[in-house]
Amino acid sequence: MDLISKKVSYLKGLAEGYGFDGEKDNMQNIVLSILDCLDLMAEEINFIDSDFERLEQFVEMVDEDLHELEMIFD
Repeated sequence: MDLISKKVSYLKGLAEGYGFDGEKDNMQNIVLSILDCLDLMAEEINFIDSDFERLEQFVEMVDEDLHELEMIFD
């Protein structure tokens, strides 16, 4: 679990600890909705980060192959 997900989980725990169950008033509903959005954003950031790492590895492989081709043609 990454840092963002941990912080969102911590905030959700705080909200539960303060009795934010989403059934009392509009402000609590807003806070819980914001926390849900943060949770979704954290998941998307993790997904993007994973894709970026794979793309970075692919680019490094292509760069190595290109370097080998340059050596052959020089």
